[in-house]
Amino acid sequence: MPVASGRWCRFEPFEKSQPSGGSSIKANRWLFLLVAEKVLALVEKGDRLRRRASRFRYLGEL
Repeated sequence: MPVASGRWCRFEPFEKSQPSGGSSIKANRWLFLLVAEKVLALVEKGDRLRRRASRFRYLGEL
């Protein structure tokens, strides 16, 4: 589970049992913290009925 402390976040290691290296819950936590730290901006909230994913925009410099 991510832990926010000031400007930096610490993440627990991924479970080795997951073939992709993580779960959808952990991905959701990452996205939540990246939006909170203003690294990403939520552009469009997802909709289960229309089967649309949330859309994010990267706010840093490329």
